Amino acid sequence: SYLDEIVYQINNGIIEPVSPVPSYKGSAFAFPDVKEDERIEVEPATCYVTWVVPVEEGKTTYTVDDVIRKEFTTKAVVAGGNLETVLGTPEVSHTAISVPVESAGAQMLYYTYLSSTAGGRLAADGVDNDSRVQMILSDANCVKVNAGSAVATVSDVKPNTTMWLFVVAVDADGKYGKASFVSAKTTPMSYNSLSVTVNTVD
Repeated sequence: SYLDEIVYQINNGIIEPVSPVPSYKGSAFAFPDVKEDERIEVEPATCYVTWVVPVEEGKTTYTVDDVIRKEFTTKAVVAGGNLETVLGTPEVSHTAISVPVESAGAQMLYYTYLSSTAGGRLAADGVDNDSRVQMILSDANCVKVNAGSAVATVSDVKPNTTMWLFVVAVDADGKYGKASFVSAKTTPMSYNSLSVTVNTVD
């Protein structure tokens, strides 16, 4: 079983003791008090189960009875942040769009591309920021970037097609700021005077 494997790795020195013991203190993204190179990344608003074996001085052999099960749910991404994102000039081809995105101090960036119709509705005057952010976070094609900068790219787009990019930055406390958005259009296919000749073979 999984617990037997944990105990086996502990008893054979495969798993080393962790000090200080990681503890969840309400971050939406990680166990924040762990050393940077040992940070345990988590997803917001997600239930996790962790198994802990307290190390006792002088004890060298552990059993499944020593394993403690702990369950916790990470905090959700919520409103209340003040981060903004800066969108660079879109780069386009026949089938792809790329936009540089940057937000100083961001823990996470979320972005998604929407069609001309859906994106136009979301970008319209009168749509509040919370509605835009919830659409970004809930969209099936939403991309999460664990950094304050990225190049937001969409590919496999038809030529001469408009797409809307929506981006929001989230700070270390899990609070999102103001959504940014921009539209861009893939280039149309160009034509030349070349012709194709097909010969039939009996």
